[in-house]
Amino acid sequence: MGPRSLSLSARRRTAAFVIALLALTAFGLPQPAVADPGGPALGPTVASEVRQPRAALARSSSDDVASAQSADAVSALAWSSPDEWLVSAPVEAGQLFGHIGVHWTRYEGGAPPPSDAPTEDEAHVDGDVTQWDIEVRTSTDGREWSQWYEAPADHDMDDEERSEHYAQPIPVEPSRFAQYRVRESATDIADVALTFMDVSDLNAAPDPVASILADVAAAWRRATTPLAASAAVTVAVRSRSTWGADPGILRAAPRYSPWKKAIVHHTVTTNSYSDAAAQLRSIYYYHSVTRRWGDIGYTYLVDKWGNVWQGRAGGEDSVGAHASGWNTGTMGVSTLGDFSSARPTATMTDSVAKLIAAKLGARRIQPMGADTFTHHEQTRTGAWVPVTSKVPNVLGHRDAVDKVGARGAATACPGTRLYALLETVRRTAQALVSGTTWAAAPAVKPVPAAAGEQLGVKWVSDKTPWGLGAVPVTVPLTIKNTGQLPWIQGLVNVAYHWYDDRGKLAVWDGARTPLPADIAPGKEARLEVRVLPPPRTGRFKLVYDLVWEGQWWFSSLDEEILVRRVTRR
Repeated sequence: MGPRSLSLSARRRTAAFVIALLALTAFGLPQPAVADPGGPALGPTVASEVRQPRAALARSSSDDVASAQSADAVSALAWSSPDEWLVSAPVEAGQLFGHIGVHWTRYEGGAPPPSDAPTEDEAHVDGDVTQWDIEVRTSTDGREWSQWYEAPADHDMDDEERSEHYAQPIPVEPSRFAQYRVRESATDIADVALTFMDVSDLNAAPDPVASILADVAAAWRRATTPLAASAAVTVAVRSRSTWGADPGILRAAPRYSPWKKAIVHHTVTTNSYSDAAAQLRSIYYYHSVTRRWGDIGYTYLVDKWGNVWQGRAGGEDSVGAHASGWNTGTMGVSTLGDFSSARPTATMTDSVAKLIAAKLGARRIQPMGADTFTHHEQTRTGAWVPVTSKVPNVLGHRDAVDKVGARGAATACPGTRLYALLETVRRTAQALVSGTTWAAAPAVKPVPAAAGEQLGVKWVSDKTPWGLGAVPVTVPLTIKNTGQLPWIQGLVNVAYHWYDDRGKLAVWDGARTPLPADIAPGKEARLEVRVLPPPRTGRFKLVYDLVWEGQWWFSSLDEEILVRRVTRR
């Protein structure tokens, strides 16, 4: 039998093996319970970057491609209507790309904007319409172009030392050219850089057999590789290899600090993705190389189908790069998408809650708790100082203050719609770890240092019965405002917690009793508090507490509580 016959025979055996393996994968192995989120690429990420000064732009008020003008001509342009654009010439990437990142620097002197120019470098607001200052479009041949894509700045990625701002990667059709435009009124934008990313083997030489084998191998791995589960609460975490993290662009060695808090984010990327793994690969390159963080910033990422992905390398208790001043001692859980106006899916938020329950529960940390924590805030001189306070164990990124004297972080993350669901996430996570020791009073927002000095309560008198049956009772209660701020009716309520005789939480959030009116500092209030009995018989501690709705429990400010021992008959 000659060489040619051997080759033909080998090809036939290979084809038969591939067909059998495909059939086995399709019919003989368990399939994922959620939508297929994609898998790893065959090869490494291929990327390049082009940076151009403002002088490379030319004025245009239409979508026509404008040729570049000289630096002198552009510098002579007057500040004008925000409807006018400065447009780049087509930029050739030198490769195929499926994601594009846009970032830009601002002038630090020498070319300040005019006094009547907008103070923000990202957007103009016209009525209810927000118009971003930088847009980008792409093309396969430099002639036929896509629509213009907005490139909003993601403040989570700001590099203040370099005055550089970043928009998250934008998924596009496979392209070789790009063009960007800058609103002429955005006079403080000094230069613009485009990062071209291929995270899906667009530039690989076509090899049908290798492609088929890779698809089969990926399907086999998804079907046969057990996913990591954490703690008593079951949560499956897809490894970095599952989404194809390129080890060649990992620049940061893992550092470790025990997790004490979970901070929730959103990636501010598209919600219409069909391949979550490709989204992760583009974010990974952008964070690690373009932003120079050395790795993806988030500890975990959750897609719209509820899949949980490992983000940063290092595993448990690794230190990420997701919240300035708060990275040490926290895990960053990011949802894949933009939830400024879109509502996250129920499967996504449910997976976020399960992940938080698994990780915090394993560390005996209550998701509804607010334990003492030390983070760092930056002063006006640039120095970082430690700040210790009681903050929620589950925060939104916007709650993670990183500037001394600021009321909140300089970000809207995790988006208005997701932030509104954080209380539901906390409650769900707490329910999953119920039965563990309650570690601290629940809260919703971080407690400012001055709050404990401005709020205060004295429990003057009560008539709590020593025994309860199965029906609610009304308890006469008198309290006094010993703080510096008035208690506003409807905002401040009386509530309570039930603990069993072993100190375990039975009911974390008892019924609310509203104030009869606003209570000024130094004044007392008499209430009839309706108390629901605990869910089972036995001996309990009834803990009365005040709550400023949507802000914090008074006990989280180390204010006085009222504790009574009660037997449920």
